[in-house]
Amino acid sequence: MMRTRAVMWVGLALLLAVPLRAQETGIFVMRVDGSQERKVVQVDEFSAHGSPRWSHDGKRLAFDAYDAWNGRGKSFVVNLDGSELTEIGPRGSLDWSPDDKQFVFHVEGGGLEPGVWVQNVAGGGQERLTGGAWPRWSPDGGKIAFCDDTTLRMLDVASGEEGPIVDESFEQRPGSFEWSRDGRSIAFITRRAQAAMRELFIVNADGTNQVLTPRLARPGNFGGHVTWSPGDKQLAFTIDSYIYVLDVAGNGDPRRVGGQLDKSRDPEWSPDGAWFAFARRPR
Repeated sequence: MMRTRAVMWVGLALLLAVPLRAQETGIFVMRVDGSQERKVVQVDEFSAHGSPRWSHDGKRLAFDAYDAWNGRGKSFVVNLDGSELTEIGPRGSLDWSPDDKQFVFHVEGGGLEPGVWVQNVAGGGQERLTGGAWPRWSPDGGKIAFCDDTTLRMLDVASGEEGPIVDESFEQRPGSFEWSRDGRSIAFITRRAQAAMRELFIVNADGTNQVLTPRLARPGNFGGHVTWSPGDKQLAFTIDSYIYVLDVAGNGDPRRVGGQLDKSRDPEWSPDGAWFAFARRPR
């Protein structure tokens, strides 16, 4: 009887050990082939991490850390080696300006009026630009794309004028979107009204040719952040909590990145094209 109980306890311990590995959270990097994965940082007071963004010099990562059960959290910056972790402010999906001197971000609380804000990376210079969320700075710094409740919009930084990128409204907020590196296109994932599944679209950033033809449609957990490779030939995103890569040209299927040790989300291609930054969250 004692041996049976001992075996049962060993078996239970092994079963419990599997979820423990899956519960690991933080911001990670890996080679684009899935090799050399390593954790960059974990903020211990928060249970989940997300939205990593490389600085344009490739030396730092901005990211969010938050509580998975209520979404409340803060934004941080850290060096690629995990040093000099710096709190920036309320959780807001930070994005770097092209010269790495400013952040654009959104807030939904934390003492600031909800909407899209800008501030200096070194501190100070906070200014609210408009309503909306998930802002993304254009590669030339002249415009900021963001989303409101149902569609994508564009803000001219100099004039303050704004307007829609696409005319269509969507059933879900298109929070997963990104500029191409040449600034000509925007890729995003959302669900249209009456659509059976989420779809990937690529549209002209200048608002022309707005016939929405999905490049890819997938059921289930399809989303996470969209990121372009340098050269704009590939896109990476998340399917069922793993990172996949898609060739933009042609009609091929996305390919799962090999070597991923556990579920991964929010991929972000490094400026040199050699690495992904990504988040790992509790299941």
